[in-house]
Amino acid sequence: MKTNRIFLLILVAIGFTFCTERIDVDIDRMEFARLVVDGTLSTDTTIHTIKLTQTTDYFENQPAPVVSGANVYISADDGETIQFTEEESSGFYHSQADVFGVIGKTYTLHIDLAEEVGGHKNYISLDQEMKPVAELDSIKLKYEPDWDKGYWTIMVYAWEPETEDFYRFMAYRNGVLLTDTIDEFVVQEDVFFNGNYTNGIQSQFLDTKKEEANLQLGDTITFEINGITEEYYHFVLEIQAAIWGSDPMFSGPPANVSSNMNNGALGFFSVYSSQKASVILTEMPE
Repeated sequence: MKTNRIFLLILVAIGFTFCTERIDVDIDRMEFARLVVDGTLSTDTTIHTIKLTQTTDYFENQPAPVVSGANVYISADDGETIQFTEEESSGFYHSQADVFGVIGKTYTLHIDLAEEVGGHKNYISLDQEMKPVAELDSIKLKYEPDWDKGYWTIMVYAWEPETEDFYRFMAYRNGVLLTDTIDEFVVQEDVFFNGNYTNGIQSQFLDTKKEEANLQLGDTITFEINGITEEYYHFVLEIQAAIWGSDPMFSGPPANVSSNMNNGALGFFSVYSSQKASVILTEMPE
């Protein structure tokens, strides 16, 4: 019996020796860069922006290279053309300040590059229809003290049409966007309130642990609702799943996030309608 124990200890020691062996993994570098597109057109009259960059290697410790010198424009199904002008070789292309989209029209993004990226110089998006948005009535703020260290909720009152619709919710504090990254976007389909009046539905949650959401007396909170396409709705969810991770027991195999650009380009060109409502915080919770 004593001999067996000694033999077992020897095996364990050998096992630990093997576990600490150094293994160098040879990671292939990216074969070729791809164009990355991030652009929107909304019903707001404002300067709209299209951003063009290139993919880079995963372990590259540098910002993504910008794509400069392109001819960028949006065409509409009625023949309208919206031209974009680059800002000082930055990869950011801007429209004029008086540009806005129209509900019911279909828009397509066109990109003609000065030099090839990913083996192509010309890229085009799938046609994107500007969807309608629910009619906002008003909003209210409600403080929830029992959730961790406290939350403000934005309660929305709106008439929702009897069509299948998809929405994005955004929140501003004194004109500053609080949900300014895609992992903070709230996207929602209307399956639970289709065709009904949303009588104070909780649509946005502001965590008071975050300085920018720690509301003070006199603050103006603005809620924005966007009518988005079903394709963009799924795109946002896919991006968020990639950022947050997913349950390996119940999720499918990893896959690239979808895109609505051709020729292997990544990213998304989105169009959306917009409505806003505001409320001023006049009373602090006890």
